[in-house]
Amino acid sequence: MNVLTAINLCRRMSPLSNLTTNETPDGDFICPVCSKVFNSRRCLRQHSRTHQDRNARKHRCRYCEKAFNFGHHLKIHERIHTKQKPFSCSTCGKTFASKDRLANHHLQHVDEPRYACELCSACFRSKKVLKMHSILKHDAPVGKFEAIECNKCDKKLYSKSATNAHMRGPCGTDLTVDVVGASVLPST
Repeated sequence: MNVLTAINLCRRMSPLSNLTTNETPDGDFICPVCSKVFNSRRCLRQHSRTHQDRNARKHRCRYCEKAFNFGHHLKIHERIHTKQKPFSCSTCGKTFASKDRLANHHLQHVDEPRYACELCSACFRSKKVLKMHSILKHDAPVGKFEAIECNKCDKKLYSKSATNAHMRGPCGTDLTVDVVGASVLPST
């Protein structure tokens, strides 16, 4: 089902169907695919492109097979291949390929950790690291992160890239991992 069909289906089934869009009474807009909330119709439309089929993505990397919905995501990705890192930390001088990665890095220079685990006493400077901690230490799926467990060594991995790196490592290429009941085989 494509995103527009899902949006139209959601409108017909929604108790809010008297509204012209999938808009809440508060004026927010809800994605019918993942339930994320946006404050404008434009933001929802832009977000809906993230749910497109990978084959429909227009912006293709000239160095590898990756494709993106947005040109700026492709530009950031291609910096991996070209080794461009135009954003530098004013505190330590380390350079990064994107503003987002620089912003995440800046959190290392903050004195006080701002994010606390609700299940233990651990504190973290970034929300992303807290999410990974929750998955790896407490088996708690958070947001889009979900633990991927290696069938050979029971190691828990938190991303596709970590899983791919693990598959090239000690467990070998015949590794299968369980992702919420489905098996994933390494690509050759």
